[in-house]
Amino acid sequence: MSPIAGITLSSVPAAAMLLFTFAGLNTTVSPTIAGALQHFAAGVLLCTVGTELLPAMVGAEGWKENFAAFIGFFSGVAVLIALGVIVPDTELDIVREEDDVEQVPVDGQEDEQQDD
Repeated sequence: MSPIAGITLSSVPAAAMLLFTFAGLNTTVSPTIAGALQHFAAGVLLCTVGTELLPAMVGAEGWKENFAAFIGFFSGVAVLIALGVIVPDTELDIVREEDDVEQVPVDGQEDEQQDD
């Protein structure tokens, strides 16, 4: 494939990403949809990792290559766990602030709360 054809072919998804990024800037997505998209992205990531690492692990010969694959994989897991501990989770703070919003009683519930 020529470089021009490669650039042309790769510019289509890049342009689509840019277009949909601008389209989605002022869009609010429900937590259910956001969770579904995050799970989908996690599945794509796991599929990619499996596709890239498993052939290398299966094709490893001798204890040195197997040990290197083992250390590399679990080092990556350790880095992700460490990042989860070090970097604060700001989404939980936002959810907690939304939970602190004053609840307005529905008709009939206000009278029941005063009786208690």
